[in-house]
Amino acid sequence: MTVRLVTAIMVVVVGLSFLFAFGNVWLLALRLGVSESMIAGESAGPPLTVCGAGC
Repeated sequence: MTVRLVTAIMVVVVGLSFLFAFGNVWLLALRLGVSESMIAGESAGPPLTVCGAGC
């Protein structure tokens, strides 16, 4: 029970962190004038590299 609860909380925290980082990169790219088709492929990169480095 405890392991499942901790795992669920961890998944929620990591998921929310990814979504917030994805959104921040998306907004920054829009402000810099990057096209939306380019943003979609590139904005997932920074959250994933942080997760990979932290794990």
